Amino acid sequence: MSNPGGTSRGVGLRAWRWIAAAALAFAAPVGGAPRAFAVDEVYYNPGTGHFYKWVAVNGTWPAAKSGAEALGGYLATVTSSQEKDWIIQNLGIGAASAWLGGSDAASEGAWVWLNGDP
Repeated sequence: MSNPGGTSRGVGLRAWRWIAAAALAFAAPVGGAPRAFAVDEVYYNPGTGHFYKWVAVNGTWPAAKSGAEALGGYLATVTSSQEKDWIIQNLGIGAASAWLGGSDAASEGAWVWLNGDP
């Protein structure tokens, strides 16, 4: 796969989709137990307190990053298996490949989340 730093890892240019974890102007449910909900294909994850939007377009990692920022968010950071499972179950992406908000551009092989999450 192509790496965000620009070096190719053997697959060449492929069409990838991306997930934007957008901090959009939707309020979390008030009162009672938090629950997942969607507004205009933007999904709220009560486990993380984040909103997610699956954007099914072709492009490169830099284009996906710019696209997420244009939505007012950032590429998703997936910091637990529970979050990964929630994304797969609620966004319906199945086995599709997705660009996420991690990069090793600063130091080859040292992956970090771009938003600073551990």
